[in-house]
Amino acid sequence: MRLFTIGYEKRGIENFIEILKENNIDMLVDIRAVPHSRNKDYAKKNLEFILNKNDIDYLLTRKLGSPEDIRKKVKIDGDYDYFFREYDKFLEGKKEYLTNLVKIAKRRDICLLCFEADFNYCHRRPVAERMAEMGGGFKIIHL
Repeated sequence: MRLFTIGYEKRGIENFIEILKENNIDMLVDIRAVPHSRNKDYAKKNLEFILNKNDIDYLLTRKLGSPEDIRKKVKIDGDYDYFFREYDKFLEGKKEYLTNLVKIAKRRDICLLCFEADFNYCHRRPVAERMAEMGGGFKIIHL
């Protein structure tokens, strides 16, 4: 079983859709707390429309989005050790949402979405890692 993640930073929508299709993604799971973007293609309504036109389902799970306080702090000081420590604590209270995504990922090829291009600086990495721990062996692939 595979579990994909992707960030849309600096990606045109055509290239983004192509990457999803090349990897047989049939559901994109948006884990942004705020599903808006300066790039209108990645705003929730537009993204969902574009994905559906390409036979890719869209699921918004904003409850897994990083909390605003730690998001703002890391933008100011760049302390990712703090960010990931606090986000890990936050995820402890989100097992219901993680369990639901694990169930879906066992049946479908899903991809977790957020903004950052580099998964090492994004909360989608710990979400994928938690899902792999809970789900019994997902291979995580960062696109």
